[in-house]
Amino acid sequence: MTFPLPIDRGVQRYLDTLDFVAFRKTNRAHYYDEEAWRLRAQFLPFVVPGCGPRKKIGLNYLLSWAVKLNSRVASDEWVQSIVNWIEYRSSIKIMYLFLKHYCLDFFQKMDMSRMSSRQRFVWLRLCCRSSRLFKRLRVEDVPDERPKKRMVDTFSMYRNLQQCCC
Repeated sequence: MTFPLPIDRGVQRYLDTLDFVAFRKTNRAHYYDEEAWRLRAQFLPFVVPGCGPRKKIGLNYLLSWAVKLNSRVASDEWVQSIVNWIEYRSSIKIMYLFLKHYCLDFFQKMDMSRMSSRQRFVWLRLCCRSSRLFKRLRVEDVPDERPKKRMVDTFSMYRNLQQCCC
């Protein structure tokens, strides 16, 4: 999409992430300017394949704050502290994409006891959706025809019928 308004692209590199996003949210024309988002996300260090520029900016912002946590970076304890720290649904989804790509084995060790019920629900929903985390039935395991109930044509004499109390 070409942007109809003249914008100085050189200014955006001097803005920090919060100011850049606040500027982009001022009106629809700025927010839907995909070229500006792409230029901002172009040289960021953390990349998740298949992730758009907005999510890439969000991921790098979250990880810049996560580095300041009191755990050793890239350890299971650090990742668990990130999972416990993040509260918003959009942040959880962005961090889930990152963890699914780089720390897939962490989901088996993840401790949800210190999370709120809202956080736990979002994490469980995202984890249960993923086919890489839980095995699904293969196509050859599913029978071709649908199982049918056996038709009963007569009453069995061994069936216990309820007596009428008339």
